[in-house]
Amino acid sequence: MRNPEDEVKDIAKLVTDNYHDNYVKETYCDLVLSLVLEQPFKIPFVAASVLCANNEKSEAAAEVLNRTSILLQRHLDAGEWRNVKLLLRFLACLQPLFSDDGVFGILNELFDRAVDLQTASSDDAVGLELVKIILFTIPYVLAAPGTGLEEKAAELLEKTDIVASTPHALEALVDPYPTAEGEQKPMACPSILSALQTQLQGEAASGWKLECIPRLTRVTSPAPIEGENGEQAAPGKHSFPQLSVPSPVNPGPHSLFPEVCFSLFADQDVEVCTSLPPSIVLKANFLLVCTPHLQHCCIAFTRCRHGYYQHPRLQPKRCCKVPHRC
Repeated sequence: MRNPEDEVKDIAKLVTDNYHDNYVKETYCDLVLSLVLEQPFKIPFVAASVLCANNEKSEAAAEVLNRTSILLQRHLDAGEWRNVKLLLRFLACLQPLFSDDGVFGILNELFDRAVDLQTASSDDAVGLELVKIILFTIPYVLAAPGTGLEEKAAELLEKTDIVASTPHALEALVDPYPTAEGEQKPMACPSILSALQTQLQGEAASGWKLECIPRLTRVTSPAPIEGENGEQAAPGKHSFPQLSVPSPVNPGPHSLFPEVCFSLFADQDVEVCTSLPPSIVLKANFLLVCTPHLQHCCIAFTRCRHGYYQHPRLQPKRCCKVPHRC
């Protein structure tokens, strides 16, 4: 298997060398947006190809940004929040392209709409979805090299903490362990928002290491360009696309409810995933929260007598060197 950085570099070179060919341009732009919406785990790699192409031909990146903004605005108007989340994640990975604060402008606007919705009705769940999108997007902005936006991220996290730490009126409807007043729950089931908020606050305290997000800085870092007077100039920068969150917000085609975190293997008498290295726990938590189709997977592994991690359902003497796949 080839190094992903080499693949990204070759793709960008292919696009920039043949950008005069309309077929190449159309195919590349269509494929970029298709991958963003259909294969979210590849978003950092897709964004890296755009960053690398911008170093040679800024028109290629400008065309991708233009098409992304048109598609994102369409999904904002239609209330298709999954696609909004993924397209904003893609723009967050492209943060080095922007000459201004980039994606933080639209994130702040999303938060303002969320506050308006929560103020208007305590039963509103669309506002929670907007805050969740904000929390999903922030790590990808700060994973980009040299953005210098840690202070803005801290300010936004301080705002979202108000919504994330407040129990929602409808959380009881999705609580997997409903109990009468005064009774103790079998286990704590925090909301997705509060779990994300806590995770990001921990990342902020550790300097935003974000080890679970791939970085391809070797090929995406811009090479110095020699200007007219022999001075070195930076590659083309772009303004962040003009986007607006509709008011009132379209709730979308599906009803939304608060989401909670729970584990089928919590509070056992055996050693569980808390014994795993912190980097593995972070990656597992981030993947489970970011991908709804994986939220029912089990990441609780016990250590067998030979030192390997083992799924609780396996026989005691059967080791499992490969992590269990649900």
